[in-house]
Amino acid sequence: ETLNGVEQNHFGVLTSLRKAAEVTAERSYKREKALREMQRRATAIENRLVQTKGNAKQRWDAVHQAEEQVTKVLEERMLERSRERERQRMEEFNKQIAEDDGKADLGATQNEIWDLVSSVAESMEDGSFEPTG
Repeated sequence: ETLNGVEQNHFGVLTSLRKAAEVTAERSYKREKALREMQRRATAIENRLVQTKGNAKQRWDAVHQAEEQVTKVLEERMLERSRERERQRMEEFNKQIAEDDGKADLGATQNEIWDLVSSVAESMEDGSFEPTG
């Protein structure tokens, strides 16, 4: 049979082609939609990554600043301890000097040493320190 000079079976082929074209267009639309969604998610993830890196940098900067503060405080305390030990040492030294001022000087003068040597030499035979024999 013919309809306006076109065979009936051509209508079936055209309908099949039209349906295939619609299915293909629908698939293409869904793929593009999925691709846009993936790009949106990738952009959101990249933005989150940049933000997270920024936060991490701020936190590490805070850690380094805290370390510097701790080091400074520790150095100040060590210096203060050193000063305190030196102060105590000087107090002890000054205290010892004050105590020694009240005592007699037990050291001998040069004249006293020569007098002692002379008296020993007089008591020796021949008055000499040379070995005998």
